[in-house]
Formats: sequence, C-alpha cells, structure tokens
Amino acid sequence: MRYVRGLEFTETPDYTKLRLGFRNLAKRMGIEYDGKFDWIPQEKHADEKMFSASGVESVKVQER
Repeated sequence: MRYVRGLEFTETPDYTKLRLGFRNLAKRMGIEYDGKFDWIPQEKHADEKMFSASGVESVKVQER
C-alpha cells in the first residue's frame, strides 16, 4: 500500500513487482494461488458446502 500510495498520478505502477508481492504473500499465508477469485461465479452443486462472506459455514438444502 505504501508503494501504491506513493505513486504520482501520472506514474505507471510496476505490475510485475506487485504481482510478485501478492504471490509471495499468498505463499507465506499458505493460500493456494489458483487464479480463482471470489468475485467470479463458480458452479455450485446441491450437496456441496458453501461459505458466506463472513466465513460461516452453511449447507445448501435441496427442495423436495
């Protein structure tokens, strides 16, 4: 954040540096860097568990 906030309005960010920083952070935190993002809809199956934005687990119930 310091790097980005320190940029002048007309400066182009060093995207390679930023991507590497995020990859390193994910590795340190044990996060799989799979390219799947929360804002991209994923297909859901009736029997799969889902997690809300708060991280609380809920189970999808099939209608009869």
